[in-house]
Amino acid sequence: DAEGQKMSKSKGNVVNPWDAIEEHGSDALRWYFITSSNPWVPKRYDSMGVKEAARRFFDTLFNTYRFFTLYASAEEWSPSDADPLPEERMLLDRWLLSRLDSVVSVVRKDLEAYQITRAYRALGDFVVEDLSNWYVRRSRSRFWGNSDIQDTRAAFRTLWEALGTITRLAAPIIPFASDWMYRALTNQSVHLQRFPEEVQLINEDLEQEMSAARLLVSLGRAAREEAQIRVRQPLRCAEVILPQGKELSSEVLGVVREELNVKDVIFRSSLEGLVTLVARPNYAALGPVFGKATNTAAEVIRALSQEKLEEYRDGGIVEILVDDQLYRLVDGDAEIVQEASGTLLVKGEGATTLALDTELDDELLDEGIARELVNRVQRLRKDAGLEITDRIELGIAGALGLQDATASHREFISGETLALNLVVDNEIDGEKFAHLREVEINDMLVQIGLSVVTE
Repeated sequence: DAEGQKMSKSKGNVVNPWDAIEEHGSDALRWYFITSSNPWVPKRYDSMGVKEAARRFFDTLFNTYRFFTLYASAEEWSPSDADPLPEERMLLDRWLLSRLDSVVSVVRKDLEAYQITRAYRALGDFVVEDLSNWYVRRSRSRFWGNSDIQDTRAAFRTLWEALGTITRLAAPIIPFASDWMYRALTNQSVHLQRFPEEVQLINEDLEQEMSAARLLVSLGRAAREEAQIRVRQPLRCAEVILPQGKELSSEVLGVVREELNVKDVIFRSSLEGLVTLVARPNYAALGPVFGKATNTAAEVIRALSQEKLEEYRDGGIVEILVDDQLYRLVDGDAEIVQEASGTLLVKGEGATTLALDTELDDELLDEGIARELVNRVQRLRKDAGLEITDRIELGIAGALGLQDATASHREFISGETLALNLVVDNEIDGEKFAHLREVEINDMLVQIGLSVVTE
């Protein structure tokens, strides 16, 4: 059972397998048992564990499928369309196809080596992290309302190919869900198809570069969380140090800039100017050496130059003058820590460092308000049951600062919310709009009203 106890009637912890299948479905149970531990390891049956495994993999996969079908229907896309070839598609498409091919390779090799758990954990991670959390989220705007028709077709083709390959990879252990989805995608049974083979689309350089970009994004989000600055609030710049002084290509850099929501990304070769080294004297170590002069020695250590502190940190020879006598500092006399310079917030992992400039001016604040407004209007659209294609009349009311920010970004707000007309005022006319809501943005009370335009 879930506690590791052998199931027995006397203990009352026996689970009827038919009840478990009825509750979770046979595919979910198979996925849970195969991905939770190797087949030769005794299994713990945990109903909550099955639900969590199903939520993470099945919910993510089917939500991605629903996203695909929703917009494919709206754009009238069909697999029979003549779409761009893989090498002609944009960066994210080429990256996803490379990752997909890499996963096919991993799954095939692991299955041949009887490492079934490792194989399907890799597939699950790909679906959640690469496909859903990165590709679909990054590409969402390409699937509808995109002026570049070829780019839209490339996005649909890439996602369709990914979903089809995933269902073929998963078919041996989740036969029912895989067959249902593959039939919905192709009108054919997945069990009459060949198991996926590599199609030579792996681009290791691109995968490594995107991995570096995703690490920077993760560090940036951690910095924002520490500073309590929302992701929708634009910032001026991020300064970046990558291993071996590498830089990102312009395409990948654009992805990082958008994800971090910064105006500029600056690459640096060292931490100089980003952080200040600070010495924290260790009084327990200094006391036996300096006695009554311990406080004086501590002050001298704190006053050491950045060069001396860096030298001491790296194990070099550093001497201090206390009461007209020279003393050589030894390991443990002080702790050297990094503190961010000015308004920078620095985060790092390994040899990768990101410094986020957290200073906000009026221009950045206004843009942040506009982005928050778009988010709140989109929530109201969803709650009101509007279709993704519905055009609206939009009203926004609030304090003067809110009105100024809205007016400055009128075109952006209207475009993102499909508003044919945007009225900005001190107060919303409740009789004019079918759907009303009051929200708070940056400590300002905001009234939002919208109505569907019928033409």
